[in-house]
Amino acid sequence: MSNISRIAMAICLALNFVFAAKSNNAPAVVSYENIFPATPAVSTDTAKKENPVIADLPLTPDTSKHHADTVANVKHLSTDLPLFPDASIRPAASSPDTLLDIVPYEHAKAPYYPDQSWAKDNKSRKSVEADPFDNSQYSPFNYSATLSISPAVSGFYYNERIRLSDAIASYERAYGRAPDVIIGSPKSTEYGACPGVTLSLAKLFAHGILFKPSISILFGIENTYSGSTQGQSYLDDNGNAVGIIYTPVDSNKMNIFVNAEVNIGYCNNSHFVNFAFLSGLRFSLWHRDMFSSSDISNYENYFWFNIPVGLNLYIPAGQKSVVGLEANADLMFYGGMKANESLRNSPSYYVDFPTVDLGNKAGYRIRLVAQRRMNKHLAIKFAPYYAIYGFGKSNTGTATLHDPGNTDDKTTFTFFEPESATMWWGLDLTFVLHYSPIRRQTK
Repeated sequence: MSNISRIAMAICLALNFVFAAKSNNAPAVVSYENIFPATPAVSTDTAKKENPVIADLPLTPDTSKHHADTVANVKHLSTDLPLFPDASIRPAASSPDTLLDIVPYEHAKAPYYPDQSWAKDNKSRKSVEADPFDNSQYSPFNYSATLSISPAVSGFYYNERIRLSDAIASYERAYGRAPDVIIGSPKSTEYGACPGVTLSLAKLFAHGILFKPSISILFGIENTYSGSTQGQSYLDDNGNAVGIIYTPVDSNKMNIFVNAEVNIGYCNNSHFVNFAFLSGLRFSLWHRDMFSSSDISNYENYFWFNIPVGLNLYIPAGQKSVVGLEANADLMFYGGMKANESLRNSPSYYVDFPTVDLGNKAGYRIRLVAQRRMNKHLAIKFAPYYAIYGFGKSNTGTATLHDPGNTDDKTTFTFFEPESATMWWGLDLTFVLHYSPIRRQTK
């Protein structure tokens, strides 16, 4: 290097130190004071009052300039602005003079409390979706849709109220006089077990509107029939009718009961009492088939409609359980009965029974309910129940005997379905599947 170059370099260095001395700064050092500008000292109480977000931050007893400046600058975090946009001048996160570990800017917007516990005290929150397994009181109406499957063990007792006076009046019309003798008594009863299953859906719409269709089927195998034949003429030794005779009949029967029901109504879901008023349409079918060793095939089909009017009432019994009742009154209309009778070995020999109209009678159902939520989507319901319904006396129909050996002279006779009553009792074990918890408003 030439002497001229050395002299020029020395002059430059001297000028550099002169200008640095005038600014009171070192030429190649960035100090901490450049990063956090000096501000008046802020006390701990003042910092908490002005900025509640940092009220619980541990402020050290050292109230030196650096710590006070740091507390004042923490306010930038609540405005979602980066403290240090220029990473080149960011101090080390482990610096002993900083209160906060500096994180990348994209993390600065994250909540200070990751579990968001602050929301528990936020009174302004609205329409928070309820968890079906949260700590709130359980109710069957807490869900917008439920599917219920109910295996049932039930029994029934059927009794026809056959009046002897009707048989006597029929005899008088046929023979013009009262019967001299009556042997036996009219009777028609049936009873037995009928296990089955019920499938139902409950759909809850806005404003408490509840839509509830269901279908059930019950099977009675080898139910006991204990009755008698219809009143027949009793003949003396000369073949003259002198009275009425009833012959006892005992046999086994198969019964199938099918009920299809659609209800709509209004439900109220509160913390104390939950209730629903329902009404709709119910269709019932009863198939009675004789099981016997006789050569005669005999079965009857009953059908009828009801307008059910019901109340479902549930009361909390603990946080996860309810107890209550489900009661219905069924207003019957448009009922009928069709009988069929023929020889098993000769189906062409049969009796043609027309359909008769059943008299309308009201029925009643009551079910006691104990229901408990097991997990997020399943509840179990126990429900013993009792029901009673019946038919009024039908109109009188005329049946015709078809005998292939006597096609010219057909025998006819009149018949009717007597008044009857049927009692039901049993126990449902229902598995309730919950879907779509409703959105609950919190005040």
